Amino acid sequence: EDEEEVVDTSGYDLDLWLERELRAEFQSSSFRDALNYLGERRGLWRLLKKMFEPNPKNRFSSLDALKELDEVMGLKKGEREWTDQMLLNIATDEAFLERVIDFYEQEPMNFATDDESVEGDTSGDDQSADEVTGYDESIAGVGDESDEYYNMAQDAWNE
Repeated sequence: EDEEEVVDTSGYDLDLWLERELRAEFQSSSFRDALNYLGERRGLWRLLKKMFEPNPKNRFSSLDALKELDEVMGLKKGEREWTDQMLLNIATDEAFLERVIDFYEQEPMNFATDDESVEGDTSGDDQSADEVTGYDESIAGVGDESDEYYNMAQDAWNE
């Protein structure tokens, strides 16, 4: 399957796609690198989700995507300050990704190199993908009250 088919079978829901990737028997070493990259650039996952939005009315235009990317990279470089709206957007749109990143930071994973698969390795079998991520399609994109970004957004919203 090519990338377009994989995303299409997930209904263009990147959280669902990520959850399916977590269930895969083989994950390349670059998978963790990608999670680290996204974790260091808060808002990038939201941007990707908005770009894959199946409803054109809700999808980012090229101009909106460029503005959002500029904002994300400015935050990463320390050239921009966080706003209450940014915190709220990230808390709601990146809650699932945040749980995945938190899990990977707490649990060392054995990854195969990009050229090999892990055979007979059960080190990651102690928990199911649902237990690891707590993913539930009915709440995809909804902030978890224990989530740091969600709490910051709630505090800002309540002020």
